[in-house]
Amino acid sequence: IRYIHQDNAGPSAARNCGVAAADSGFIAFLDADDRWTPDKIKRQLRAMESHPQAALVAGDMQEIDKDDAVLTPSVLAKHDILKFFQDLAGAPIPDAFALLMHINFVPTGTVLVRKAAFDDTGGFCADIRYGEDLEVWARIASQHPIVCLPEVLMLRRQHGQNATQNTGPLLEDLVKVTKSVRNWGGPKLRDQGLDPNRLVAEALWELGYWHFTREQLTEARHKFGESLREKFTGRSLLFASAA
Repeated sequence: IRYIHQDNAGPSAARNCGVAAADSGFIAFLDADDRWTPDKIKRQLRAMESHPQAALVAGDMQEIDKDDAVLTPSVLAKHDILKFFQDLAGAPIPDAFALLMHINFVPTGTVLVRKAAFDDTGGFCADIRYGEDLEVWARIASQHPIVCLPEVLMLRRQHGQNATQNTGPLLEDLVKVTKSVRNWGGPKLRDQGLDPNRLVAEALWELGYWHFTREQLTEARHKFGESLREKFTGRSLLFASAA
């Protein structure tokens, strides 16, 4: 075990520093408040051996409280995609890039990724605090086969201090991520059946709705208007008028 200290520069800088110091062919991530299942890495290495072309293996996770009580037995089931991955039985995911941008099924704490594939992405963007991991996994999924095991590999602790509870900044950064992904991956998303403009429009709508529910109507109107300019939808028009 090597301990590396650096000034707090956010999760992206910390993870990039750890990856740069690693000399293994595989990389895995674990935040301080989460836990892996005992055989997580073993199961993922077995999947890599079965599918040597795969660059990344993720998996299911449970959500637990501060006392280790299970809040969510399966996050994949919570999002109605567990059966899809069970049917794949550990095989590479068809059109994984578009699926990942439609619904993020890759919790970073479940990831085992080939270091070479990770390095090719350029690492996590330090300018984005929330959703920076989604863009990296999307870059990998756009270039390589990836796998998601329908098995719980991680226990994620839910409490008020989780970074991803900070909804407003998270939604703002997800808009940045979807715009970035559209810039470099738009044609491939279209090839896989996902409209990148709609992807950006939906992220803007979610941010607008967050402002709307807090009666921040000027900000909400602005985001709904941006959403309409990206892709016209009745939902955005309705809320833009209401705001």
